[in-house]
Amino acid sequence: MDTIHFCQLQLAQNLGCFTLKIIYLKIIQMYYNGDVAVQGDRHGFSV
Repeated sequence: MDTIHFCQLQLAQNLGCFTLKIIYLKIIQMYYNGDVAVQGDRHGFSV
């Protein structure tokens, strides 16, 4: 029981880190593409 729970916890953390990396890369990409505020509004979230 404890081992299965631990594995699920690790999986959730890995998915969380993966999601953060994607968001981080998108923000960097927006900086390189130019105006971050305009890009953010276009994607539906404010920077």
